[in-house]
Amino acid sequence: MNKDIFFCRFFSFLFSCAVVEHVCVIHHRMTLFLLFHPPEIESSNVYLESFESELR
Repeated sequence: MNKDIFFCRFFSFLFSCAVVEHVCVIHHRMTLFLLFHPPEIESSNVYLESFESELR
């Protein structure tokens, strides 16, 4: 019984770590992409401004 509980906690811990890392990597890539490839299309600028205002 104790072994099952341990494995459940262990896998949920691994899963949560993987999710957090995945989100961080996506955000990091997006930031780098925006820094090195500034969007020239007007609609993407509007989208970015709304996205940044949501983050604040």
